[in-house]
Amino acid sequence: MRSSRSVKIRQDPDWGAEVQGGLSWLFAEQCATLVDSTCQAGSFGLKTATIKVSNIILKVFRDATLPPDYIEARIAPVHAPTDFKPPVSAWMALELMAHGTIPSKPPYKEFTIQGLSKLLQQNFVQLNEAFSMANYPTIRQRIDEIEQEHWRQLEQKHSQK
Repeated sequence: MRSSRSVKIRQDPDWGAEVQGGLSWLFAEQCATLVDSTCQAGSFGLKTATIKVSNIILKVFRDATLPPDYIEARIAPVHAPTDFKPPVSAWMALELMAHGTIPSKPPYKEFTIQGLSKLLQQNFVQLNEAFSMANYPTIRQRIDEIEQEHWRQLEQKHSQK
C-alpha cells in the first residue's frame, strides 16, 4: 500500500514582507492586515499571502512555474471568503457596468506585485464598494459574464484554427 505524502506548510515571513512592500500603500492608506504568508514544500514551492482590507480578501501567489517576478492574485469579498476571482475580471466587470461593454484588453494580462499594486490603487474605491455585501451579487454576475465571454472567445479562436 502506498503512503500518502502530506504537504508541509510553513510560515514564510520573507514572502510576507515582499508582498507588504509591494503593496505598501494598501497597508499605509487602507489599513490592510496581512493575515498569513506561507510556503508549501512539494507543491512547486507555492507561496501564498492573504490580506484583508475593508470588504476584500486578497490572496497573492507565487510558485516556481512562474517567471521570478510574476505573481497570481485572487480577490473575494469578506462576507463570501471562498468566492475568489481574478482582480482583472473584477476590473473588467466594473468597466462593463460603467460603460456597457467588456473592455477588449485588460490593463495587465500577467502580474507582478507592482502591476497588481497599480491596478488595485487605481480601482480600490470601486472594487471595495463592489465587493460590499449589498453590491456583490451584481459584480459577481458581471464577473461571470466576463469569464463566459472569455471562454467563448477562446473556443472561437481554437475552432478557427
